[in-house]
Amino acid sequence: IRTVEFTGRLDVFPTAALLQWAGTERRTGALVVRSDGREKQLLFQVGRLVACLSSDPREHFGQYLLLHGHLEPPALVEALGHCRQHGRRLGASLAELGMLPEATIRRTLREAIEASVCDLFLWKHGLFYFVERTLPVEQLTCEPIEMMHLVLEGTRWIDEQARLRAILVSDQVVLSRGAAFAIEDGQPP
Repeated sequence: IRTVEFTGRLDVFPTAALLQWAGTERRTGALVVRSDGREKQLLFQVGRLVACLSSDPREHFGQYLLLHGHLEPPALVEALGHCRQHGRRLGASLAELGMLPEATIRRTLREAIEASVCDLFLWKHGLFYFVERTLPVEQLTCEPIEMMHLVLEGTRWIDEQARLRAILVSDQVVLSRGAAFAIEDGQPP
């Protein structure tokens, strides 16, 4: 039987406070946060973050690898097929197929998890609850991450968003990557 240990709203108990609570109290279990049809589960082992699962496909590990240039789409499709066929997680499949070195997999997985958690710092409203439970080994996806690092990084994200909002005041502005250009003789084309 799982019992809900702690529940509330993000506008009353923000992400930084939740992470500090889980770390200080050395909690093991899942912090589930929901807002606007999205859900994230932050998994803790003795007060340290070991995984972050998101319902948003844009935050899945494979998408992170594509976005940051570590994989091309055909390679991701092949690796995901391997995952389904052999019942493995994406990182294990990438290593088995020799698509990425294990050090790169560990580093990028940690970066993807940190980015997903830091995104929570930008959520203005939402509901959360913490469920105390033992985590299955297959859910422990990365080396444990200390809470203070995440709190500092999440706070940096809030500051960066405020700087961008000062320049791009409309929600209608969409940023995208432009075409790459070469600089010749120190002058852009």
